[in-house]
Amino acid sequence: MGLSFLGLLYMQVGYIEETVKMRN
Repeated sequence: MGLSFLGLLYMQVGYIEETVKMRN
């Protein structure tokens, strides 16, 4: 339960960081 939630959160953060890097 918690592990899958952490995985989802990690993927979300990684996606956001990728978009920020592309904009900059």
